Amino acid sequence: MTLPSPAAEESRPAPPRTGPPARPCPNCGTWVDDRFCPRCGQRNAERLVSVRRIVRESLEDQFAVNGTLPRTLASLFLRPGLLTDEYAAGRIARYVSPLRLYLLASVVFFIFVSWITNPDRVWQNAEPALRQWQARHPGEQPKVINLGLDTLAAPAWTRPVSRRLLRQQDRVNALGPMEGLRVQIRGFQANAPRAAFLLVPAFAGLLQLLYLRRRRLYVEHFVFALHVQTFAFLVASAGLVMPALPSRNLVLMALLLGYLLLAMKRVYPQSWPMTLLKYAAVLTAYGFVLAATVLVLMVLALFMW
Repeated sequence: MTLPSPAAEESRPAPPRTGPPARPCPNCGTWVDDRFCPRCGQRNAERLVSVRRIVRESLEDQFAVNGTLPRTLASLFLRPGLLTDEYAAGRIARYVSPLRLYLLASVVFFIFVSWITNPDRVWQNAEPALRQWQARHPGEQPKVINLGLDTLAAPAWTRPVSRRLLRQQDRVNALGPMEGLRVQIRGFQANAPRAAFLLVPAFAGLLQLLYLRRRRLYVEHFVFALHVQTFAFLVASAGLVMPALPSRNLVLMALLLGYLLLAMKRVYPQSWPMTLLKYAAVLTAYGFVLAATVLVLMVLALFMW
């Protein structure tokens, strides 16, 4: 067998370049002949591109929504619990990371929430009921908020907070129905995304307690909670834009509850009776956590005004 001579190797034409053209980096001036500048990391691309490309590249940079997104969403919706198992097994590169997926879903969800809870839209829907109430109670001022607090009956250590809440309640109610409603909605919109994210570690903590004997790391429960919450955000987003059919909410709730059960059965493989028992326990505990979170959101909306 005859090996090619070095001269023949040198005379062989180089393969054509398939990457971006070489040019000085606009950011630092370093000569770049690859996709990214080796000095500052800026992408080697044209500066004036279409709006569609700008949006696509921004999403790829911020959320890594590239070719892995369709596979990730298909696994999320069609195989409950698979993404958590894949993450625990180290198969990470083929999917969008759990936190990025959660952030993307939460952005979509709260965009729809802000649209649905637009103060003008809410007021337009509430105004007929308000007029009926005013017709039945002539001369009375309707209250946007009624916490029902009794500072005298409250424990002594809670009275300063109770009095402040009542003062804030009176201030909001004094604004009138329309402006008071705006204050409450804006306070809710400002705090809801952070409160929703705090529910994730709380949910993971409940799972940690329920599966304490299985010696699983907290991060595994946290990833599972991220995936379940992501599914809930996307399903709720679809529900917000769906027509208001009579059985819509019932179908969406059944979908969420069924998804959680199947995901728990896959990620925490136990017998069906044991899975159902822990499923009921986590739903009950999470219901109390969710109710407390909503109450805190209402209080924060008062204090932040």
